Amino acid sequence: MDQKASCKAVELYDIPDSDVIPKQTLSQRLLPVSIENQNYMAALFGRHGNDYGKMAKDMKLNNMQHNENQLRKIGARFLLLNEGEIRVEIPDRIKDLMACM
Repeated sequence: MDQKASCKAVELYDIPDSDVIPKQTLSQRLLPVSIENQNYMAALFGRHGNDYGKMAKDMKLNNMQHNENQLRKIGARFLLLNEGEIRVEIPDRIKDLMACM
């Protein structure tokens, strides 16, 4: 029997045991939300507070055209940042929602 035929797919590919893929780059390990996304969400939170529906419809600030669910996901990570991870000025409208403030 040929050795190639006896290999299993799990042996051929390094498949992680869970659906959590480890972060590869240094910036991804240090910051859960990139500086670009922090600026993006700070501007949206500054104008709309935590109304993700209005954020999704704002084509000037939401120039990446994220839908409401994508904005919720990024926004949730942004709101959970601690003081060492924040690289932008936090709008007054959401300071009470931030986990670190």
